[in-house]
Amino acid sequence: MSQRLASAAHLTVSGMTVDRELCAGQKCSMSGPLDGPIWGSPPPPCRTFAEVGVRLDEARWGDQDSRVARDVCLLGLNYRECGLPQQAQPLLERALAIDEAQLAPDLLNRARDHWALGMNSQDLGDLEDARVHLEKAVVLAETALGPDSLEAARYLDGLG
Repeated sequence: MSQRLASAAHLTVSGMTVDRELCAGQKCSMSGPLDGPIWGSPPPPCRTFAEVGVRLDEARWGDQDSRVARDVCLLGLNYRECGLPQQAQPLLERALAIDEAQLAPDLLNRARDHWALGMNSQDLGDLEDARVHLEKAVVLAETALGPDSLEAARYLDGLG
């Protein structure tokens, strides 16, 4: 379903109303349920709806919530996909730090974060760091889901 809100002053996301000013005049896009541009096209590189999502999550749940970590990781992966691994690295490290600080850390969230850091480290040319993170991702996914899980296999594929 595509939806355009070019003239709308607000957008409702996960039950929260977002003022267009959150995007600071930038054009935003989102993949997934809305499937396409929201406030015009094309969006500036890596200025996506994920940035608004991070700000919304931080306002709603605080900056140390696992839901914030998920969105920060997705934003980091977005920067990586845009060919900006240097900008992605601190976001991915922040996501992992948030997930590891949880009282009951979710193994799959941590596996996702390590996988993202490993893939980004490959892009940065740090193959040793990449190997360490990817191996951790595999171990965490196997611990959570078993050695024959598709998620563990996906992370193992990152090791080459």
